[in-house]
Amino acid sequence: MGTAEFTLQGQVKTLYTNHHGWLHGWLRYSLNDATGAADLAHDTCVRLIARPRSFTTGPEAPAYLRTVANGLCIDMWRHREIERAWHKTWSPGQRGMHRPPKCMSLDTPGSRPRMGRVFSHGTILI
Repeated sequence: MGTAEFTLQGQVKTLYTNHHGWLHGWLRYSLNDATGAADLAHDTCVRLIARPRSFTTGPEAPAYLRTVANGLCIDMWRHREIERAWHKTWSPGQRGMHRPPKCMSLDTPGSRPRMGRVFSHGTILI
């Protein structure tokens, strides 16, 4: 491990140690869900590890972490809203349909080779 990597690892560890507690508390209050707050606090720190950043002032780190966490909350709420809409649209008894049309299914015969090619190149689709 090089000196730069060791320094970066120490900075991320310090940032996590110093800010994880209040970030988790803020998310728990915002979400009213301790488990979801723990997940998002962890995801926020993982984002920082994926895209390292150094902070020059004391308030800069908490502001950045709160901004990232807020963005992750918004993404989570959007995802939940899409899930609710999907379940509402395709739930049994709705419009006489019991499952989505074949064109929406991920398990179509044409999707398997394409997905195999994508994953063989190491690309992950989200």
